[in-house]
Amino acid sequence: MAIIQGYWDCPYCGNEGIPGKEQTCPSCGKTRSAETKFYMKEKTPVADESKVEKGPDWFCPYCDSYNSHSATHCKNCGHEREATDQDYFAKREEQAQKQEKQAADRERVISGSQPRQKRSPKRLISILLILALIIGGISLLTAPRDRGVTVTDRFWERSVEVEEYRLVEESDWALPADAVELLRTEREIHHYDSVLDHYETVTETRSREVLDGYDTYTTYNDMGNGYFETEEHSVPRYRTEYYTETYEEPVYVQVPVFETKYYYTAQRWVYDRTETVSGSGAGDAYWPDIPFGDTLRQGQTQESYSVACEAKGKQYTYTCDYPIWSSMEIGRSYTVRVDSGRILELK
Repeated sequence: MAIIQGYWDCPYCGNEGIPGKEQTCPSCGKTRSAETKFYMKEKTPVADESKVEKGPDWFCPYCDSYNSHSATHCKNCGHEREATDQDYFAKREEQAQKQEKQAADRERVISGSQPRQKRSPKRLISILLILALIIGGISLLTAPRDRGVTVTDRFWERSVEVEEYRLVEESDWALPADAVELLRTEREIHHYDSVLDHYETVTETRSREVLDGYDTYTTYNDMGNGYFETEEHSVPRYRTEYYTETYEEPVYVQVPVFETKYYYTAQRWVYDRTETVSGSGAGDAYWPDIPFGDTLRQGQTQESYSVACEAKGKQYTYTCDYPIWSSMEIGRSYTVRVDSGRILELK
């Protein structure tokens, strides 16, 4: 590492390019102030590094001037250095934060905007109120409500799946105990096994990164006392190298495995048909008349009920459960609770 002399400009008289070794401006005699910022014009190492202070200048808060790192008292006002006194870097950080704040304040003044936190609560409250009104409106439209209706007709439909116990043909890889008659057996493919057949020689081009040398560069670190310290860096440099690689790749074939498959008959309950009946008017609903017995049985059932109603001169049709449907008579009026075209209860 080498030490390079820096320069600074005097904010009082405008004198520029003052060597970093000078603590005061040779033009007006003012010492370095809070606005002092060192910079480089040339990169020639100093002749005698032993005369360069190793620590940053410290800032006197009483007279706003910098002093060398080794000074125990301010040479400008005599103030004794204290542990809380800032050094060059701390002062520069404070100055940078101050400049950022001033720039932000100017931007707000130019744009005519106010700090967001001052108006954010009002905007948030307004948004929440609007969302509450929207949700409330949707709830009113979709919520269950009571309605007075007069029944003009009733409708119903019932269906039953019929299953039959009959002889069917099946096949499996084993003969079940309840098989009635074995029809035949066949040797069929049960599955396939992967079997090694041979090896193939495969050549592939691959790449890898190999060290090709080092790139060096120099950075200059502000020492905070009018000088800069050089720092040498070395970064490894890589290049892509291509090479071929040969290997033996196994090749497999799919070999069928045969097993005995059984074809047989067995008695099973199977779907046969669906019987449906429907009706309207004052009568009660009933189920299809099916002669269930040893060879016929009931499967799944379905039923639906609805009523046609008049309310305030308008016609409506509502679905409902059987207990409600059977309690409603044509020509009578009821108060019902409805939701999405369905009667939930009689009031």
